[in-house]
Amino acid sequence: MLKRLERRIPKCLRDPVRWLIIQIVRQPPVRTWYAWRLHRLARVSPVCLHLGCGSRHFPGWIQIDLLPQTPMPDVLLDLRQSLPLPDQSVEYIYSEDLIEHLDYEDGQRFIAECARVLKPGGVMRILTPNLRSFAQAYLNRSADDLAMYHDVFGVNTFAEMFNLGMRAWGHRFLYDEETLTAVLQGAGFQVEPRLHGLSEEPLLRGLDSRSSTQGAHTMYFDCYKRKASSE
Repeated sequence: MLKRLERRIPKCLRDPVRWLIIQIVRQPPVRTWYAWRLHRLARVSPVCLHLGCGSRHFPGWIQIDLLPQTPMPDVLLDLRQSLPLPDQSVEYIYSEDLIEHLDYEDGQRFIAECARVLKPGGVMRILTPNLRSFAQAYLNRSADDLAMYHDVFGVNTFAEMFNLGMRAWGHRFLYDEETLTAVLQGAGFQVEPRLHGLSEEPLLRGLDSRSSTQGAHTMYFDCYKRKASSE
């Protein structure tokens, strides 16, 4: 839906239109409507949230995003705000290529919210670009990475590639494994590095769209919410 709309309006107006849609989604009446809808959709077991779904939908999951897409997300929410769900009410969360679009402080709050709504023992699978891997591609003069950025953005030098990769697609903060692990552990998660498409949780297998090739440099983590010591 949003991409079709963008094709119909002048390029110079696309950012203002996006901004307007975001402001509408943030308005209390709209947020209240989608919070009510989320509560109704969450009357299932297990409750599985696909956060930052974009145009990818998983059967049996609740698809949540900030902007309209095709197909349309089930719920429109600004994920920099709190998740309108009770504590310990969700079994699974999946988030791919979302947290790098948030400022560092917003990313910390997002992870804390995910921990809050997950049940003890619940799992969040999170994917995001690996800053260290991308920096190594720059330092090692990776011809494959430069070719990908040239094909997509027309860049010709490694400095252009690196600077663009830090900011392109709306990136705000890129994590390395050490930093993201520290944030996740601080929110109460046990962090388990994984490989593309692989998980010990059947519901989380085969969901990943991006592999760590051709400039993606993706990290994959299954994050288990720690159970209380008395449990």
